[in-house]
Amino acid sequence: MATLLRSALALLALLFAAAASPAHAQTESKCTALKLKAAGEYFAAVSKCRSKGVAQGEGSDPMCVVDASDRLARRISKAERRGDCLTTEVELPVSGVLDQAVDAVHLVLVPTCCDLGNQCTWLSEDFCLTRLGTPGGPGTVCGGSGDCVAPPAQAGPCCEDASLTRGLRVCLANETEVDCGAREGTWSASALCRPNQTCVAP
Repeated sequence: MATLLRSALALLALLFAAAASPAHAQTESKCTALKLKAAGEYFAAVSKCRSKGVAQGEGSDPMCVVDASDRLARRISKAERRGDCLTTEVELPVSGVLDQAVDAVHLVLVPTCCDLGNQCTWLSEDFCLTRLGTPGGPGTVCGGSGDCVAPPAQAGPCCEDASLTRGLRVCLANETEVDCGAREGTWSASALCRPNQTCVAP
């Protein structure tokens, strides 16, 4: 869990580093200042979409997220028309970084068992669906056979700190030792994949 939180904070730190740098160490840019503001508001808007879904026991309203994404795109486009940007959206797209940060924070706060076919892990419900996974039912846990099951679950092969996507490391149940190594994870022959993304022996 601490690893995920560090990942989320690292993504945000990279995004807002320019705003925290000493004035003499950076170039003045009204465009980039506007984009930083838009990025922060996008993160807040998507987090609000997610919070409404959680409050109602549902996933996020897709249109809420689309609206936030459209607003971000419009504001970045408008800012870049100023012509003094330190980077452009084509060179360094900010939306992907922001979405990873939202997912990482959401995962820390609202982990859901996600069935990825022959494996399971803990993801936010939205990110599980993005990965073409199936969110487990209420109260289900990640079992050693790679399924989301009602507790108690049986232990099985487990890969801790596995790289799932850039910037996101998780535990994966029913992962082979070879594939775990390819994901730069730590393999256990018999453990349970917990919501805090650790492989714990029963």
